Amino acid sequence: MYDNTFFKMNMKFKFPQLAMLLLFLSVAGTGSATVLIEGDSFNNDPYYYVIGNYGHGNFQIDGGSTWDWDGNAYMSYWQSGVVMSRQTGSSATGLITGPGSAVNVNGDGGTTFFQVGRGGTATLDIQAGGSLNIVDHNPLPNTQSGRNTVLVVGGSGSNILPTDGTGTLNANNGHIRVEGNRPVVNIGDGGGNGTLIINNGSTVQVIDHEPTAGADALTFVGTRAGSTGQLYINNSSYEITSDVGLGRMYVGKNAGSLGYVQISNGGQLNISGATDGDLLIGFGDDHDSNPNTLPEGGTGIVQITGPGSSVTTLDKVVVGSPVQLTGGGTSSGTLTVSNGASINAGGGIYGDL
Repeated sequence: MYDNTFFKMNMKFKFPQLAMLLLFLSVAGTGSATVLIEGDSFNNDPYYYVIGNYGHGNFQIDGGSTWDWDGNAYMSYWQSGVVMSRQTGSSATGLITGPGSAVNVNGDGGTTFFQVGRGGTATLDIQAGGSLNIVDHNPLPNTQSGRNTVLVVGGSGSNILPTDGTGTLNANNGHIRVEGNRPVVNIGDGGGNGTLIINNGSTVQVIDHEPTAGADALTFVGTRAGSTGQLYINNSSYEITSDVGLGRMYVGKNAGSLGYVQISNGGQLNISGATDGDLLIGFGDDHDSNPNTLPEGGTGIVQITGPGSSVTTLDKVVVGSPVQLTGGGTSSGTLTVSNGASINAGGGIYGDL
């Protein structure tokens, strides 16, 4: 039924379209551990693994089991990763639950990605100590511009699909790690809708460890025209950092986008880097480098509320597109700090406040 199956400390599975796989493994002290992948799912190794291509796909990882996808930097098609809900009208659901249970997407110098809702609708739940790890262990070959280690929640990043996807990622005492070459978290990409919710001691780490100068660790909440991104950090932590470049979060980056971030109940957002660390809210970034056009941002909203809730940046917090920073440009930014919350910006807070 499948092309190749092999076991090591973890497991990697390869099988064709419309496959179903159910494995039970004995784990001392825990009863049974399960990796279940079923429905409309297929493996196009070494390019991508799809859960929900045209129909519905589902996966479940529990009991300390792990599912590994190994990327390849040296193939001519240099992107590899896992897609939940690939085509318009498709759907996918996933669950990673229990201590030690994990999906590991392992890069090797190329673009390595995990996508929740590319062209259809997808939901991923990570709970009770489970984790999603998108990690490039070999940054050295990654010298070509545009190669990243990426988590996308909602949106296609593609020009060939008639609609952009909707993705929801819920972490309840769950852990997400995006580490390696120019790591990026994109919540609401293309014209899609993305929601990332982290609760109850969950963690998100976006960490750049590429050894060349200029490498950055980034998060976008609402990216391009027509996209909506939402990020909720509730009694949990979100960290963006780079050893050699900058760390940065954009909320409502480009014209026509909407980004919303809420930090509550002791939630923490920390942004740092070797050269810079900024939070940019509805910021008109000059993405086209055209001296005849003013940078135009989207709509960005950040709310920090409750005792212990905080945002800490190495450098600036920018609200809107202040003239002194970007030369003008239309955008809308809102920052609210209330009920005992705090904001600590090493380079100051700028905007039409």
